Amino acid sequence: MVIAQEWLDKKYPENGVCQRKSDSENNGRRRAEVTKLDISKERINKDRLFSSQILEGSLKLNGFVSLKTLVCTSHQITELFVDECSQLTEIYCKDNQISNLDVSKCLKLVKIEVDSQVKLTQFKPQIVKAEATSVRNLLIVGITGNGKSTLANVLSETDEFEVGESVLSKTQTFKKVCFNWKEVKYCVIDNVGFADNNNLTLPDLLYRIGEGVRAAEGKINQVLFVFRGKFTDDQIKNFNLFKSFISQSKIAEFTTIVRTGNDSLNFSNKNCDNEEWERLLSSFEKSSDDEKLQFGQMISWCNFIQVDNPPIPKLKNFGNKSENEYDVNIESLVVYNKKRRELSRRKLLDHLKDNCQNIYELEGWDSVYQMVVNYIEEIRKIENKQINNIEKIVELKEAEKQFADEMSVRLGVSAAIIETYVQVGFKNPRCCSVS
Repeated sequence: MVIAQEWLDKKYPENGVCQRKSDSENNGRRRAEVTKLDISKERINKDRLFSSQILEGSLKLNGFVSLKTLVCTSHQITELFVDECSQLTEIYCKDNQISNLDVSKCLKLVKIEVDSQVKLTQFKPQIVKAEATSVRNLLIVGITGNGKSTLANVLSETDEFEVGESVLSKTQTFKKVCFNWKEVKYCVIDNVGFADNNNLTLPDLLYRIGEGVRAAEGKINQVLFVFRGKFTDDQIKNFNLFKSFISQSKIAEFTTIVRTGNDSLNFSNKNCDNEEWERLLSSFEKSSDDEKLQFGQMISWCNFIQVDNPPIPKLKNFGNKSENEYDVNIESLVVYNKKRRELSRRKLLDHLKDNCQNIYELEGWDSVYQMVVNYIEEIRKIENKQINNIEKIVELKEAEKQFADEMSVRLGVSAAIIETYVQVGFKNPRCCSVS
């Protein structure tokens, strides 16, 4: 047995350079220059002919400020301290005697492999209030065909966001447009819509938010979750999962649900009076009392507002009759629908300006985004393997569990919720293209 800290300090002295000749990648480098450290039992005994070395006791990796990958498997290490390793993306420390591991300072961590008994100190909340800036970023997400891009156009008073009538998304990548409202500068970011399959999955959600956060340079004023009409039974179930996830991961603090539809201007936000509330629920005329109750609970839980953004008619939409015959009707409808859109714009922006004044900085979301990308790629590899269905199902379950465990640590959300999300139909990801 070799005391782990003494071995490390001899081979990688704090005030010198690496003395470990078998580590050709790092030999002669200072701790601050090391990006990969492999001190696994197999690796450090590779060139030993007779006896093998096993590291035991506590191990502090002070000074390894550039370290990205750490491998220290198959020893008898009892404590591991990585407080100064803020650049770590991967940790492999299985087959040790570690009982607790604090990775709260490793905001870029994407992959971690530890023994089952290890209690991981979860990351600190990933969403923190940032200092006020001159720009408020609005990230729009939602089901394809529910008025997401239309809302972006109405808010920005542009036609920059392509709108389609089919369920196939017209938004192939995110687009960002900035505008001013009452001396406040906003930037609206439109993401690719979720596939129209009534399955709101965690990878979908995180992938879209991750892309939007990148476009917003890490600072978000509000996530606008857009839907149209009434929720189906499946959507209500998925929304409840969504609610559980974002309330735990703190995303709820800056999420506003936006319902679009031609009856929406009759209603205010969740603070509307009893008469308006009854009219809102009655608009779901085919819903059961239980569905209405669930809908009421959902929109009372978070920021909620309703808007109406009707299409601006074009002549080609009015058939083959003469142009003059419809001139008056078209002109009147165009004016009327533009007024309705302007009312919606004013209503939503006033709501945001008065009630959503904080700007949130999402720390470490680049690594969350990368974890989702890695998971999607892994699922696709498994799906394309030439193996029987039973073996494929086993591998898919293992990949799901690993993703759930890693994301649980990364976001501080229970693994049970994440596993439920992953299992809601996310087998053939259609919305999340990875190059």
